[in-house]
Order: sequence, then C-alpha cells, then structure tokens
Amino acid sequence: MGEVITEFDSPTQWMQGTMIQTFGEVCCWATFSHPERARRIDILPSNLPEILERLKLGIEGDRLELEMQIRRCLQPNDCGLWLIPVCHGRHWWLIKIDWIGESVLVLDSFSSRGSEAEEVLTFAQKIVAKIHEVLEQPYVLWNRFSLDHVSPDATRISPLLNDDIQRRSWQTNANDCGPHLAFDIECLAKSGQLGALEEFEVPAWRKRISECLCQLLIYDPRKPRLMVRSDEVIDLTIE
Repeated sequence: MGEVITEFDSPTQWMQGTMIQTFGEVCCWATFSHPERARRIDILPSNLPEILERLKLGIEGDRLELEMQIRRCLQPNDCGLWLIPVCHGRHWWLIKIDWIGESVLVLDSFSSRGSEAEEVLTFAQKIVAKIHEVLEQPYVLWNRFSLDHVSPDATRISPLLNDDIQRRSWQTNANDCGPHLAFDIECLAKSGQLGALEEFEVPAWRKRISECLCQLLIYDPRKPRLMVRSDEVIDLTIE
C-alpha cells in the first residue's frame, strides 16, 4: 500500500512485514533459474510465527496455510537456502537455513540480544520440524545442523549463540532492523555472501527499497497472471 511505503521513507519508521516479504520474494525469485542449486534461495512468509502460534488453537485453516507456504517454496533438493524473516521482541531477525551446508545462522543487526536470539533459534528448530512433517522427507534433521559462524567484519550475529567475541552492532536505533534484514536478503540473493550496511548508508538504502517496490507491476485480480513457479497461467478469478 502506498501509505506503507510513504511511512517507511521516514527515517524514524520501521519496516512492515508486508514490505519485507515482497522485497525478499523479488530478491529470491531472481535466483530460481541459477544453474547451481547452492545459489538458489527461497523465503518463507514473515508471519510464520503468528501462524505457528495460532496452530496451537487447532484451527484447520492455519494448518492448511502453513502447509501451503512450505510447499510453495523451492524444495530442499532444488535449492541451497531457505530464509525466514522473524519479528520477535519488536525486532526483525533473519534465520538462514543452509540445506547443503547443513547449518543455521541467526542474523541480528543489534548483535546484543543473546537471550532473545536463543528463542529465535528455538523457533527455527520448530520450523525445521514442521518442514519435515509437511514434506514427509528427512532432508536435514535438526541434530545434524551446525550453528553457522561468520567473519566478524562481514555481518552480525548474536554473541550468545557462539564462542566468538561480540561483534560490532551495525544498528544504532530502534528503526532500522528491517532495512538491515532486507540488506542481508539482497546480499545472499546476489552473491551468496553477507555484507555490512553502515549507518550512513541506511537512508539511501531505504530509498532503494522503496524504488524497487514501486517499480513492481500492480496486480489486477481481473486478469490472469503467470505463477512464478509454473508455466501455467492460472485465472485466480475463477472459483
């Protein structure tokens, strides 16, 4: 929505989940045709924590939505990474599940929220279990995953999740966790490597994100559209 993008352009506003999801999908879709499986990346919806929480109530619709979101992703046999943006403790985190390297990385632009990072890691474990349950294949069981270590000058990861010295926090306010998360997604999609977004670069980066979203085609429900993962044209207006 236009007002969401306008609000995001303000340096004191944070990034909503709909924007993160849309921007993330644009970045990941560009990797689907890469000849190397390791360079293909897919992203799960940013509202996954809420769906899992509602599942406890036994609502059938929530279970079906979760299964649909998992099945719509490139399967672990066809891609290298799944990314999961998570809003926890009023802060955006990014979980990177590496199916080939059998590792998990929790990215955190504050790099100082260790106890909450443990909770995010627990959420990642639940997601991996659900993935195997839905797809009915033991791709990589949780006890085979290792916790990914990254170079201190490349990115940030919560210190209590590894034995390394605490890394410098790139985020210095309460507004920019979303842009940092979006930056990580784009870096992984473009090169497979993580980079660093300096504070002085954030305003220009916010502008780039807005421009990317504003250039997307507007969806008209009256017209059929080409599905991303299929050559079939499906008219969504037909019941």
